[in-house]
Amino acid sequence: MKRSLIFVLVVAAILMSIVAVPAPANAAGAAATAPTSTVVAARLRVREAPNVHAKTLAIVKRGDTLTILGKDAARPHWLKVQTTAGVTGWVWLGWVRLQRGLLIKAIAVTS
Repeated sequence: MKRSLIFVLVVAAILMSIVAVPAPANAAGAAATAPTSTVVAARLRVREAPNVHAKTLAIVKRGDTLTILGKDAARPHWLKVQTTAGVTGWVWLGWVRLQRGLLIKAIAVTS
């Protein structure tokens, strides 16, 4: 009896280790697949709207990575981005370098 109980427990443990359990979906995994850009300006203002007169929400520095959320329909050289600190705003395309293989045409228009 004792031997059969141990056998059943060992078989159950082996079966449980073989069964794949899907990882929970999370925002970090989604963010990892979003297109990114790298700041090339010494300091770059992240603005509230896609124009140079808009309020500055944050300032990022050369080498910082920004997640690209989209581009403006009327001004396609303005990118909607999110900083690593979580600030969402707009930057001018000329002050960032797009990730390798990413074309401006491929970035979705956002409002």
